[in-house]
Amino acid sequence: MATTMAPRALDRRSARLLLAVIAILPVIGSARPAAAQGEVLSWGQLVTVAPADLRGLQAVSAGYSHCLALRDDGSIVAWGSNASGQCEVPEPNAGFVAVAAGGNHSVALRADGTAIAWGGNVHRECNVPPGITDFVAIATNNSANLGLRANGSIVGWGSSDWKQLDVPTSPEGFAAVSIGTRHCLALTKTGRIVAWGYTATGQAAVPVPNVGFVAVAAGRNHSLALRSNGMVEAWGDGSGFGENLAPSPNGDFVAIDARRHNLALKADGSIVAWGWDEYGQCQVPTEATPATAVSAGGRFSVGLTRTGELVTWGDGYDATGYVRPANEGFRSVATSAIFSLGLRFDGSIVGWGDNVQGQCNVPSPNTGFTAVAAGWRHGLGLRADGTVAAWGQNDLGQCNVPSPNAGFIAVAAGDNHSLAVREDGSIAAWGHNNVGQCTVPAPNSGFVSVFANDSFSLGLRRDGSFVCWGDAWPSMRALPQPNAGFTSAAIGNRHCLGLRADGSIVAWGENPHGQCDVPSPNAGFQAVATHLYFSLGLKGDGSVVVWGDEPGLRGMLPVPNTGITAIGAGWYHYETVRGTQFRPVVTDVPGDQGGRLRLAWTAAETHANFPTVIAYDVQRRDTTWRTLANVPSTITDTFRVEIATDDVLTAGLPAPVSMYRVVARTADPAVSVESLATGGYSLDNLAPPAPQATLQDAPGQRIITWAAPGIPDLASAHVLRGQIDGEAVGHPVDRPDSGPFVDADTAPCTYFVRFTDTHGNVGPWSDELRSLSAVPVVGNARSLPALGPNTPNPFNPLTLIPFELPRPGPARVTVYDIRGRCLATLADAYLEAGHHVRSWDGRDDAGRAMGSGVYYARLEFDERIETIGMLLVR
Repeated sequence: MATTMAPRALDRRSARLLLAVIAILPVIGSARPAAAQGEVLSWGQLVTVAPADLRGLQAVSAGYSHCLALRDDGSIVAWGSNASGQCEVPEPNAGFVAVAAGGNHSVALRADGTAIAWGGNVHRECNVPPGITDFVAIATNNSANLGLRANGSIVGWGSSDWKQLDVPTSPEGFAAVSIGTRHCLALTKTGRIVAWGYTATGQAAVPVPNVGFVAVAAGRNHSLALRSNGMVEAWGDGSGFGENLAPSPNGDFVAIDARRHNLALKADGSIVAWGWDEYGQCQVPTEATPATAVSAGGRFSVGLTRTGELVTWGDGYDATGYVRPANEGFRSVATSAIFSLGLRFDGSIVGWGDNVQGQCNVPSPNTGFTAVAAGWRHGLGLRADGTVAAWGQNDLGQCNVPSPNAGFIAVAAGDNHSLAVREDGSIAAWGHNNVGQCTVPAPNSGFVSVFANDSFSLGLRRDGSFVCWGDAWPSMRALPQPNAGFTSAAIGNRHCLGLRADGSIVAWGENPHGQCDVPSPNAGFQAVATHLYFSLGLKGDGSVVVWGDEPGLRGMLPVPNTGITAIGAGWYHYETVRGTQFRPVVTDVPGDQGGRLRLAWTAAETHANFPTVIAYDVQRRDTTWRTLANVPSTITDTFRVEIATDDVLTAGLPAPVSMYRVVARTADPAVSVESLATGGYSLDNLAPPAPQATLQDAPGQRIITWAAPGIPDLASAHVLRGQIDGEAVGHPVDRPDSGPFVDADTAPCTYFVRFTDTHGNVGPWSDELRSLSAVPVVGNARSLPALGPNTPNPFNPLTLIPFELPRPGPARVTVYDIRGRCLATLADAYLEAGHHVRSWDGRDDAGRAMGSGVYYARLEFDERIETIGMLLVR
């Protein structure tokens, strides 16, 4: 395409380049209204704008996949593809009088007659010839540029593969210029047309008489010209779409533009479009007229109305789809490879981006939605009543929600399949199932969330574990271990991200671009997103972290990188929601036996037109969200509530995480605001008491007994045998409720006893029990087996366990957990007398790694049992 822009004098002020817009996440208050404060910033290789930022315009230029618009104040706004930075207008963004959008670059003309170019520069298309200050018009195509000077000469720069820069001279002087895909047209001051470049398909065969022309437009392999009588002439190769034919009726035209399709503007402001129309770029909407200017893009069209507003139509994946509705009232965003869906606080959904299959056209009634998901070319919306709406491409049944369409609590969309979780914890799957992406493994129960991408599905169970099915790289199907403690996930092209309740991220799958290398510190994250070969993490402080290697995205971050409340990722762009965070902080209630949590949250300034918050519901996610407490709104800025929970951390087991959120209820029953979800669990902060123990000497043995402590979570008792030589050996007891511990070693010794509970709390030692005289031995004395101590202790991951056998015989060495479960067998054979050593690597017999905690080594020999305690610290 080519465009010629004439300068005009204007009052100009500097204006900023708007990179994106939508808003999200209200935070609550009481006597003040609550609502969305902030914006959503689209960044990376796609830039979006809102209609409000495209008013008061005087000129527009459509490139291959991006647009430039010139405001009345002389500033430029750019949107669409930003793969090469073509939407990043250099500062100062002021004093411009003309714009021209190319393929991956942009050109603009200042009032002082200088031209600047920015974006891709592979063909030196941004190398404007220096020292020229008398440009009066500019034109560009994908990689070449022409500048018309005040003296009527033309200067070219950039690519000249088809001799586009071999500019002819004319004694008459040139008055206008245009560049097509491979050829150029220039209009002399006498109304004659000159063509050069590639002209083998007839695009240089100017209709006769070659006089009386007032405008030119060079397309792909054809040319347009406008005569002074208002008639359009067309010639060249039509490529089967008729773009080389003149419109009918042909008359009263005042402006033209061409690419693979043509646009012509009539004097009454109506627009005529013809030629290639695969993406609707020739279907002029009524709101585009009456127009004052038109511009043809790669697969889209742009019209500037008489009121100074812009209207776009055609393929949304090009620039047209990145003009979004008003930037206010959004709570979250779902991003697909090529389009996005934004969920408003009023329960409506807005779509932008590629809309070839109507994936941005949310069905009516567009109300009552609480969640949204974006597939390849279809969308899903979850309503508050538990029903799911689906729209867009449906060639494989991805929009055929199964019956009964009720009772759903979560949705996810893959390329051509859909997933939804029901209240009973089962998953419904529909759409393309060629590789099993809709075949949920048994048991299909206990799920709370689902995630999907391409032909791969991932389900999150209530216990924090993942289940996967469908087709993906083997390394993606190899779920991380331990598979526990997760609260959310994201699936990329070759890798996955899992978010744990402790705020760390686990990445698995292919890693050729570092997309699995989570930067340090790997802590404090509250959300994850990914696509292709890059990953995003949202920190609790509202900043975004990006890693991996995707062209045009690496190293890019939202500016400023603060106040972000949600993230999404497409093929070449990010969606980040900026606003005031509404996120409860979940903490353990200190000084208790476990079973209590504290939730705290802060109200914030909100939007004036949002309904007033009247109360907050504190909710926990089981199979669905269940309200635990209701807190009335007051004039305070902070709120806090304590709730009961059965999620109490047990030593040696994964954290029993549940998800909590706060819902702000407003004066309008139809409007509520959900906070971000936060994981939490309770801790037993109280250690068992010191045992009341006694020692009794008996013939041939010594007996230690103690009273049960009367606590509900007692796990075991430990006896410390301190010998005269200072050696100390710990002996756990199988029956900790009342003992006794019988010691057949009757040498003089001291003893201590202490308790450990199931949550890992170790109590104080009992008072010393002392026996300084040997106990008489009954019968024949014999040597006894001895076990331990293990070294090192604590250990990670390996410890050595020594033991002595007084004689040859069958011996068995095993490892137990604090609940008495046998985990590993280290020896079970006939052994010789003497010293032996066995090692334990912290894994059970099935090869599973055990968590941090207390474990016991046990020696069985000749009807005797010796036991020692070992501490594994991961």
